[in-house]
Amino acid sequence: MPFPPYFKNPLSDLVGTLLTHQDTRQCAEMEMKAINCLEAYGNVRGVNEKCTDLLKDYIECFSIKNQRARFEEMRNERFRQYRKRERSKKELYAEGPRVDSFQ
Repeated sequence: MPFPPYFKNPLSDLVGTLLTHQDTRQCAEMEMKAINCLEAYGNVRGVNEKCTDLLKDYIECFSIKNQRARFEEMRNERFRQYRKRERSKKELYAEGPRVDSFQ
């Protein structure tokens, strides 16, 4: 979350956007919703009561903690199946796309 500057000067206007996620495609909208909620309810009431769901969604968007945990679980399950001979080495991972395909 961006922090308000201690004192406002031209330099704070210039570098104020460096600590935001407004340049990322997936998190910009969530960040604006969270900031608007905090602006409407204030920092204390917004963080503790009103904006907790928005803030949790925003934090998950830029930290991708759940996505990484899901990836680790799937990879561990594939390796477990491979070690128990339920899956062959060729079936360990899915076939990749063609080299000249668009992703």
